[in-house]
Parts: sequence; structure tokens; C-alpha cells
Amino acid sequence: MLGQIELENFTALTEMPQKAASAWSEVERLVGASFKPILYLGTQIVHGVNHWFLAERTIVALNSERRLVKLAVNELGGKFKFVANSVQVVA
Repeated sequence: MLGQIELENFTALTEMPQKAASAWSEVERLVGASFKPILYLGTQIVHGVNHWFLAERTIVALNSERRLVKLAVNELGGKFKFVANSVQVVA
């Protein structure tokens, strides 16, 4: 399609800080879509700490398209909770 961005076949992020890896394990528990971490963006101090990732998302459905999304996982008191799946970054 004219003007549409064609996504590359990304290589998943293979190494990240321990806290980021623990946060990412919460994303892996999500149902209905698969996520591949591309980049660990960093942290945001809020009520706890948000760990931000850029990831490739594929919805579990026939003929689904891949999207780049920004994800956040909150860490509070040593526990991790998925808190944000931002609007797609790239179509």
C-alpha cells in the first residue's frame, strides 16, 4: 500500500538489565497477543518505577499484522504489573 511503512524482521532483544528482564516476564504472561522486545527504553519514577519497552506486537488472529508498540510494566514493592500498551508507534 502506498505510504505504508513496511516493518523489518526485528531480532528480539536478548540481553537486558535484571530488573528489566523481571518486568518483561509480566508482558510474556499476557493473552491474545505475542510481544517481542526490541529495545529497553528505560525507567520512569512514578508510584514505584515504570520500565518502558519498545516491542513488536502480533495479535493472535488470522492474518494479523505486526505493530511496534511502547509498553510499560510497573514495579512496586518488588512486584511487577503490566500497566500500559500505548497507541501503536508504527503501522
